[in-house]
Amino acid sequence: MRLSFPVCLCLGLLFGVCTSALAQVSVSDGWARATFPMAKTGAIYLTLSNQSDSKLHLLSVKTPSDIAKEVQIHTTEMTDGMMRMRQLKNGIVIAPHSEHEFVPGGDHIMLIGLSKGLEKGTRIPLTLLFADGVEHEINVEVKHQDSGMGTKSHH
Repeated sequence: MRLSFPVCLCLGLLFGVCTSALAQVSVSDGWARATFPMAKTGAIYLTLSNQSDSKLHLLSVKTPSDIAKEVQIHTTEMTDGMMRMRQLKNGIVIAPHSEHEFVPGGDHIMLIGLSKGLEKGTRIPLTLLFADGVEHEINVEVKHQDSGMGTKSHH
């Protein structure tokens, strides 16, 4: 099959835009905390690095429905002497050439309505959805309850 020059040019431009948009963000240190078998919620932690000259806006995160019914971006804050979680409905904005950490006791990704508990050694596929339309797919490993947390317990 032969493609015309305009079609090839459009495909090349489209591929170039997708490649550069994905290159703007990198994900590191991703992991999920193992849960007990009947748990209905779970938490995911990671670091997002914005390598571009403009801000990146993470709007939402999704995972297949056979893993969890819903995925939310949360923060943890002190309110009236109590630590409370709050959904960040507008997502997270990451400044140019900076990073944002999702950590126990801080911002994190919540899996709500788990179909089964998160078992150590398994992997969870996630899709990070950005305001510019870019979708970044990753997999995070489920680790032991104390992974990266010291003695803090958050969920």
